[in-house]
Amino acid sequence: MRLQITKMIFLTIAVMLFSCVDNSLSEDIESDNKRDNNSNLSNKLLTDETIEHIKTLLENSFLTWWLAIHVGGASFIPQVMADAATSSWGNYGMRHLSSEPRAEFDNTQDYQYQDGFADVMWNLYSCISAMTDIRRSLILDGIKLETDSVTTRAKAYSNFLLGISYGSLATIYDKAIFFDETTDFSNPLSMKDYTELNDLAIGYLKKSIAISDTSDYDIPKEWMKVENYTNDSLKALSHSFIARYTSAIARTQAERNALDWTEVKSNAEKGITFAPVGDGDYWWSRTQYYAGNSASWGRADYKMLGPADKSTGYANWLGDGSDATIAG
Repeated sequence: MRLQITKMIFLTIAVMLFSCVDNSLSEDIESDNKRDNNSNLSNKLLTDETIEHIKTLLENSFLTWWLAIHVGGASFIPQVMADAATSSWGNYGMRHLSSEPRAEFDNTQDYQYQDGFADVMWNLYSCISAMTDIRRSLILDGIKLETDSVTTRAKAYSNFLLGISYGSLATIYDKAIFFDETTDFSNPLSMKDYTELNDLAIGYLKKSIAISDTSDYDIPKEWMKVENYTNDSLKALSHSFIARYTSAIARTQAERNALDWTEVKSNAEKGITFAPVGDGDYWWSRTQYYAGNSASWGRADYKMLGPADKSTGYANWLGDGSDATIAG
């Protein structure tokens, strides 16, 4: 009798222990499942948030580039430095930078008009940073957008914007910092000179063309404020920018003579045949509006018009020894 009771007690304890272990395992499994579900939900929310971030950057970044080139100082400064136009106004340092004989450029933060150069740089790097974020998500993190076509379009467009941003830096500055989606920012960033930077820019544009050659997609109107823009349209625009940067990068007569003008012509012929007008609000050209329509802001420089003079007037003016003609 005592043996039976002992057996019953043992079995009862065993069942209780097994039940506790079973319940504990069930709770652990349930907890793991909840943790996995929460992790999956968290990852999904993170991915959805990243995708929305990518969409926002794609929609706004071309405007950032546009404002840098067509509305800020970069749209005025080069024309007076090159004697294509002249202006007596101080805005963006135009009077200082167009004066003859040429004064040495004050490349310091104390320069009164340094914003004309700095704002351009910050806008261009804002565009570059945005496209780098996109490419890090799409290429390194493997994030997919709604469809393969939409993902491909984002890759083509990011290459295009990196191309025109680095190309603009190369044609404006002597050297600039380069980074992409693979850059380790824990290490110091190095500067690249304008020719190397321009080669990288053209490389991006060629990558965009290669993607567009094998893909079909439409560019949303909100991105560039142009209707019915397709992969073929972006490809043509990329060819135009290659022609522009290939020719504009030359800064001396020797560099111009060394250019492959056949390549420039080939890309120009494959390029666009018109440019968007703009909306007059954000999409506009300050240069055309003020220097083109307003006679008080800027006028064509004598040295731009003079070579077409068939009389001896321009030649005589160049030889009169005045400050305006010293640089010839």
